[in-house]
Amino acid sequence: MKSILRLFLLLLIPVFATAQQDPQFTFNNELNSYVNPSFVINDYKLNVIAQHRQQWVGFDGAPVVTLINASYNIEKARSGIGISLLSDQLGAQYNGAAVINYAFDGRIGEHHLIPGIQMGLLLNTLDGSELDPIDGGDPNIVSEKGRAMTFDLGLSLAYRWKRLAIGFSTKHLTAPTLKYSDSNAVSEYTVARHYYFYSSYEAHLGKHLLLKPITFLKTDAASTQFDAQLWVRWQRSREGV
Repeated sequence: MKSILRLFLLLLIPVFATAQQDPQFTFNNELNSYVNPSFVINDYKLNVIAQHRQQWVGFDGAPVVTLINASYNIEKARSGIGISLLSDQLGAQYNGAAVINYAFDGRIGEHHLIPGIQMGLLLNTLDGSELDPIDGGDPNIVSEKGRAMTFDLGLSLAYRWKRLAIGFSTKHLTAPTLKYSDSNAVSEYTVARHYYFYSSYEAHLGKHLLLKPITFLKTDAASTQFDAQLWVRWQRSREGV
């Protein structure tokens, strides 16, 4: 029997201060298939994970994000499937998503080239009654709650070789524009394309120590954010060997 100690060191480096539309998560490695469907093919037969994130607790309109991610490997078909459910509340705006992920393992020896696709629905709600515009009666700002739904599409590609993993993906390929209207105004919200790059490597140092550096970059072409993580795992037997 072995006891395992994991130490997560997180370094967050924002390249620009401008906010992006897709939510931010801390442990991107565990939620990879939401932004990159190629990673529904992973080291697990069945993998289910959920993350709930609250920021600026106590402030009105503070961000609240919940993501449920599930994936299943179909080894005989060299494929993986999965589902992602997102709930993202920020002030007067709510974003929800329900998407299906699929990937195929184009394996050649120890090399794995894995294309993936993501399809589903986006739901967006804007509560105009929660807004405080400078000029009342603005024809571009609704005064009531409006809802809109649209189709969403994403593509990805990942490469895995032994302990190395690299992935690139893009979400919201169609860049849809959602419209909300009431009796006096019409508001529009365009979902920008997002691009993601991921890399990780597992380095075994001796019998007990494993280091896993992880890099994660995301951009919507208007702002960019870069995260770097270092996972440290120490394993030892009960006998101390």
